[in-house]
Amino acid sequence: MSKFEKAVSREVRRISWVCVILSIWLAVAGSLVLAQVITSTIQGHISDSSGASVPKALVKVTNESTGVSRTGYSAEDGYYRIPDLLPVLTKSVWSYQALRRW
Repeated sequence: MSKFEKAVSREVRRISWVCVILSIWLAVAGSLVLAQVITSTIQGHISDSSGASVPKALVKVTNESTGVSRTGYSAEDGYYRIPDLLPVLTKSVWSYQALRRW
C-alpha cells in the first residue's frame, strides 16, 4: 500500500468516527429536546359566602385560543387542582348545584 493510500485510508477512518460520534450526539440531544414539555397547573379553593368549603364543585378550564376544555371537581375540603395545561390564556368556570355559576 502506498503512502497516499495509507493517508486516504486514515482520513476515511477519521471521518467515519466523526460521523459516528456526531450521530450519537444528535440522537441524545434530540431525545432531550423532545422531553421538554412546558405545562401549567391551576389550583385553588372554593368556598361559599360564609367561608365554608364547597366539596364536589365542578371546575372547568377552557383554552381561549383553541376552545379545548378540561374539567375537574373540588375535593371534600374544597381544594381543586387541574394539571398539565398549556400555558396560555384560559377562562375558568366554577359551578355547584347550590351556587350560581360565575
